[in-house]
Amino acid sequence: MKLFAALLLLLALASSAYGQACTDILTCNECITGDSIYGCSWCVADGTCRSPSDNALLCPNPAGVLNPTSNIRSTTNVANADGVVEIRPTTAVVELRKGVPQTVSIVVTIPQRKEVEFFYLFDLSGSMGDDLRNVKNLGNNLRDKMQSLCRGSSSISSDCHYWRLGSHVDRPNGPFGGSGDYEFRIEGIASGDDRSFGSFGAFSTALGNAATEWGNDFPESQYSSMLQSLLCVNWNPARRHILLLATDATGHMEFDSNRLSSATAFPQRRALQKCHVTPGTASSSSNFANTINAATLDHEIPSWPQIKAAFLDKNVVPILAITAYSSNNDHYDSFINALGFGGRAGLSGDSSNVLSVIESVYNQIVGTIKPQLFDNGMDKFVRSLTPAAGYTGLSRGDSRTFTLVLEDDELSIGYNIAAADVRVVFLGLGESRITLVPSTCNCPVGTCPGACSSPGTASCECGRCNCAPGWSGPTCSCNNPAGTCPNACSGRGTCVCGACQCNAGFTGASCECIDSCPTFNGVRCNGQGTCVCGQCQCNAGYNGTACECAASATVTCASLNSCSGHGVCTEASTSGSCIATCRCNIGWSGPKCDCSSQCANTDCNPPRGQCVCGQCQCATGWDPATNCSCSTASCPRDQNNVECGGIGTDPLSHASACTCDKTCVCKGGWTGPACNCSTRCPGNCNGHGTCNCGVCQCDSGWSGVDCKCSSNTCPVGTNGLECSGFGTCICGQCVCDALHAGPACGCVKGVCPSVGGVRCNGGDCDPICGICTCPPGKTGPACDCDTVAHPCPTGNSTSGVVLPCSGQGTCLQSSATQCGICLCNRDPLTGTPLYTGSDCSCPTSGCIKVGGQQCNYPNGECDGCKCKCKPGYGTPETGCSCKIGVTCPVNLQNQTCSNHGTCDTCNGVCICEAGYTGRLCNRPDPDPCGAATNCDACSRRSNPGCVWCDDNNLCMAKSAAIAECYAKYANGTCPTSGLSDEAKAGIAGGVGGGLAAAGLLALLAYKLYGMLMDKREWQKFEQGRQASQWKSDNNPLFQSSVKETENPLYQGDRSH
Repeated sequence: MKLFAALLLLLALASSAYGQACTDILTCNECITGDSIYGCSWCVADGTCRSPSDNALLCPNPAGVLNPTSNIRSTTNVANADGVVEIRPTTAVVELRKGVPQTVSIVVTIPQRKEVEFFYLFDLSGSMGDDLRNVKNLGNNLRDKMQSLCRGSSSISSDCHYWRLGSHVDRPNGPFGGSGDYEFRIEGIASGDDRSFGSFGAFSTALGNAATEWGNDFPESQYSSMLQSLLCVNWNPARRHILLLATDATGHMEFDSNRLSSATAFPQRRALQKCHVTPGTASSSSNFANTINAATLDHEIPSWPQIKAAFLDKNVVPILAITAYSSNNDHYDSFINALGFGGRAGLSGDSSNVLSVIESVYNQIVGTIKPQLFDNGMDKFVRSLTPAAGYTGLSRGDSRTFTLVLEDDELSIGYNIAAADVRVVFLGLGESRITLVPSTCNCPVGTCPGACSSPGTASCECGRCNCAPGWSGPTCSCNNPAGTCPNACSGRGTCVCGACQCNAGFTGASCECIDSCPTFNGVRCNGQGTCVCGQCQCNAGYNGTACECAASATVTCASLNSCSGHGVCTEASTSGSCIATCRCNIGWSGPKCDCSSQCANTDCNPPRGQCVCGQCQCATGWDPATNCSCSTASCPRDQNNVECGGIGTDPLSHASACTCDKTCVCKGGWTGPACNCSTRCPGNCNGHGTCNCGVCQCDSGWSGVDCKCSSNTCPVGTNGLECSGFGTCICGQCVCDALHAGPACGCVKGVCPSVGGVRCNGGDCDPICGICTCPPGKTGPACDCDTVAHPCPTGNSTSGVVLPCSGQGTCLQSSATQCGICLCNRDPLTGTPLYTGSDCSCPTSGCIKVGGQQCNYPNGECDGCKCKCKPGYGTPETGCSCKIGVTCPVNLQNQTCSNHGTCDTCNGVCICEAGYTGRLCNRPDPDPCGAATNCDACSRRSNPGCVWCDDNNLCMAKSAAIAECYAKYANGTCPTSGLSDEAKAGIAGGVGGGLAAAGLLALLAYKLYGMLMDKREWQKFEQGRQASQWKSDNNPLFQSSVKETENPLYQGDRSH
């Protein structure tokens, strides 16, 4: 249809170029603003409408031609409360001339500080109880967060936030909700309240008084309440507008009333775009709930386009704070996509993250400038708005320019240019309003011919006298009801009382003819005819273009087609006959000079063709229609065997031409040898892929028909299947079937179980899956297992730690009937129990065996299923196999097992590493001293480092003996117990005789020694007595009687 209209426009402009259609218009206003044809201008001098190509030639005063163009008449720029112009121009008046576009540049600036009106729309159905509690507990934190967001880095510290609270549950009729439910209300309304936004204190009071109610179904009245919030509240146009919807459920959709409602027996009426809340009193506890419900019960749920129109009209940005159920995400993502603006954020199940949700989406809104055209019909005059996607990632203080192109052309035919303003809405900032006015005639005063004062004059308009009915003529002086001239004298004459008085050079009833005809011998039409519209109409007996030939002429210039324009025709009169002949120009021949000796196309030469009288006679295989320049073969054909997918102007054809080299010239949107490969892909592959023949080839990491999916891996359910086998994976998210829900479709939709009529026994209910989230201390599907009152019994585990079910079983806390019960472990292969007892402390295999004996008997005895150990012999869990408090020996450096072994802590014995032996692991293995079996042999060994240890009758290295041997002996000093029998007998005889001789010698020596010592001591006594003073250091009574000897074991080694 658009193509057809464009063709009509071209035809109209073409007609205008020849001065045909424009001249049909009789008034200046229609000439400039009419829908029938564009590009006409008005000649003020003679009051006629004509095409621009005729102006200079035909308008008596070319300077008086009115031909206005589109222009911007005026603009205004309005600053915000802080003096910043956010939208420039804020308003503008644009004059549009038919068919002439006008460009308007709009500059948008993000202010540092912008006052914000925040409408908190709360779903107060019963499942939102914990959300309401948490939001109430936020207190001033909510106020402070919004103050920091709207203030930015501005030095102005005054409050920049204003508040309102609204709520909803559902319609109060089945099956939507109960009689106590309501569709929408403004919380905290007061008498005389004009529904403007107020202080945080009033909002906080209203929030504190709010309470939840139960609805009958999970979808609620979100969309009805959203529309009423937009229409029933006084939004200040100078502020930023935010509507936060907090809910855990989807919303009823348009036509749900007709499908579900049993309240009315007739079809529901379409929702009205109006506010249904009427003023009430402050004492009304329902806050107008009844009023709005009564007004909307017989109306449908509003549609998404209705809600979008209201959002744009009030310039409100939605923030959808939705609990993270996958079905909710899909539902509200579709809603945001339908709006084309706003944001959705995942709300925790109890709204505990609402501040972070507000901050995240608010910053996203502030950093985005996105234009939206308000759909009020005036968008038909908008040809483009760029960039349509706007800008993201901006900072406060940034400015961006948008280009708006307006035009009044065939696309806006039938629309009133002055019906409303063109509204370009910049979400979260403001809007630019453009008022359109049509171009009009702006004629100078007193421009009509004469005085226009005849009795038939009605008015003077732009050089033309507008005559009263029944009057005509330039000055309305012709009283002739039929006084209109044919075709308005074609703009080439003056209509006088119904007859055209043609301008010089024109003739005809409507001045449609040029007043000029051929002459012969200088006489027009040879004097033998009449000039009619540039052609001679010859008298009887004459013919020829100038009536120069007698009728008896056999050959005339006319019959020779005037030599086809390629020669000179001469006529000679012979005996009354007119004989015409042609004298052809060079390159032409034939009686009529119509045979060219050359062809226009050089391709006509052999072998493609041959030039015969200016025409190519083509050889086989070459196309005569192209003067033999192109082959008759066809261009490539598509899969339907159509050449180039169709050639021509048909909108369905894919190519505009097939070239001589048999290449298809594809139209826009098509490519490939046969133009059968579309260049248009879904969503243009969203910038994450390449469009190949209409199919997106996605980049790595992206998938989907339009490459918009960053992931194609969905959550796996507990059964190991993607989406639990009950859904379809789309863009990384599970789309569950009708019976299942949850991120992995792992739960069956149902109703939460109750205990004593209370859902989830005081826990939180997931309304989608019917699953309870229990408070601390309770478990089970219905939260009916009190784990505090019924804990599982405890016992000693195999490691000796006290654990529930002794760490050898599972504590069952799944329901009221299985609460605090131990399920003991079983053999994974046979399934037989491994432990018994209420605390699973008793193994079914009986007591532990050590060395083939139960409880390491006799160190312990088996008492039922446990070992009873004797004092000092370990624990029942070790089978009484380890001594208590046992340690391994250490060397002189206090090193356990000499750092060459590990300690057997059960028996206190060193287990030596390779290369070491001995009680302390301090002797080399093999030991070079260990070969000797007695002290005598040990003493005779060549190794002086060997000594005999009588404690254990071993020959060992001296370093080992120091730590292990308590009675130490040096080499060569052996006890008898260490000698052989022969040595022992010899020693016994020798000793007997020796002792007798030694006794006599000792007695004699003793007597001699006594005499000597007595004499020496007497001498010392005398010396001392004579000195008259005793000194302790030489008093003989103080002399030491101790004699020092050396242990032969340490001879040669003074380090000990």
